[in-house]
Amino acid sequence: MSTADPSADPSRLRLLLESDPQGLRLALLEGDRLAEIHVEGQQPSRVGEIHLGRVRRLVPAIDAAFVDIGLERNAFLHEDDFDVGAAGGGGLAAHQPVIVQILRDQLPGKGARVRRGATLPGRHLVLVAPGEGVALSTRIDDEDERQRLKAAVEAAGSAAVGWIVRTAAVGVAAGELAAEAARLSEHWTAIENAAAGAVPPRRLHRELDSVERWLRDRASAALAEIWVDSSDRESAVVAALEHVAPALVDRVRVHDGGTSLFESFGVERQLENLWNRRIALPSGGSLVIEPTEALVAIDVNSGRDLGAANLEATALATNEEAAVEVARQLRLRDLAGIIVVDFIDMESEESWRRVRQALDEELARDRAASVVEGPVAFGLVAITRKRERQDVVRRLSVECAVCRGAGRHRSPAEVIRAARRALLAAEAQRPGRRWRLRLHPEVKAELAGSAEPLGRELAARLGERLDVLDDAGVSPAVFALDEAPR
Repeated sequence: MSTADPSADPSRLRLLLESDPQGLRLALLEGDRLAEIHVEGQQPSRVGEIHLGRVRRLVPAIDAAFVDIGLERNAFLHEDDFDVGAAGGGGLAAHQPVIVQILRDQLPGKGARVRRGATLPGRHLVLVAPGEGVALSTRIDDEDERQRLKAAVEAAGSAAVGWIVRTAAVGVAAGELAAEAARLSEHWTAIENAAAGAVPPRRLHRELDSVERWLRDRASAALAEIWVDSSDRESAVVAALEHVAPALVDRVRVHDGGTSLFESFGVERQLENLWNRRIALPSGGSLVIEPTEALVAIDVNSGRDLGAANLEATALATNEEAAVEVARQLRLRDLAGIIVVDFIDMESEESWRRVRQALDEELARDRAASVVEGPVAFGLVAITRKRERQDVVRRLSVECAVCRGAGRHRSPAEVIRAARRALLAAEAQRPGRRWRLRLHPEVKAELAGSAEPLGRELAARLGERLDVLDDAGVSPAVFALDEAPR
């Protein structure tokens, strides 16, 4: 297979799917640069699931209710039209059954976030229940096409629900839209019928897995290649594509090299940068990213002093590079909420216009909605980005016990995942050797917990040629691997 090319066209999109016993990692490359990373463990995301729940507690002061949907914690439901004791008219009452959809997975100490009713996404349309009328994606800007699509969906879709026309619907024939609307309506009717005869809590609908969902929502002609690491995954991807984008089936490739799929395309090296606070810019400047509980602070540093004569030009060049990289890092790291960027201060309004243009253009590549304010005093720009889940680093890390929460490092499961990759790479280069893997006791204990499937796989592959040892001298953020003496 051909690996990454440093001169690759940045508009060339490649999707990489790498599996291990612990779960799945999905990477999107723009050229050779990592644009997005999604990690799904053995417990996949529940976002999109539809449940019949039961209201357990009303909190009118914050227009909210807590709903039992069968998970460890009650889900949080916010209602703008909350009316205590009113079971009709959109209100809620204690112990009332209610159909809800999960918007955000459970977080540590917090239940899932849910909404009343549901949305059922298809390739081109989204059914909204309860709802009415037809709304169109704001990214469809051709007025004639907007009118055509709206008329087609109004003629085909059920009036008992609402509809959203997705950007992917542009150019799609009315008959194809009608067929999709009929399938979604039939599915929603089946969900309502199941709820009518059920005792809460009960799950009524399971969302597609992360790969199926990605292909449904985002597979397009712009996707040049889809790389997988097994024939089983190839079969699953081809089956999904045959439903949503059959023209892409012949773009699926199976990686069978000596190194892992992510290693071959340089993804592992780029993933290492996620653990760095400092991101280098091409001209010598840098970004420093500091997530806090309240917001994410990003500082832009020039990295050099060229004197007063060149100050504005240097600041502009660095800020333009920083604007592009800030938007890229928000998307790559899944940073959300309030992000405050401290750009290098500049005097010229034209300079600020160029920086804002660079930032806005790069943010337009991001599927998550964001709002930009500023610059205000001292070069501060505020970005509000929609939060859908924890950022990547928090999902893959734990608080550092040494610095008492001031920093984070890889979780034990991620350390074992990294050790597995290193072991398999070493075994491929020097097969038949005996290996010694030293882990911090807390990390080794994970082999009997969530990382047990990884340990089982390594034992099956290497058997008695692998010794896994406790070593309190090894940091819990790393592992130590060497050849064991014969």
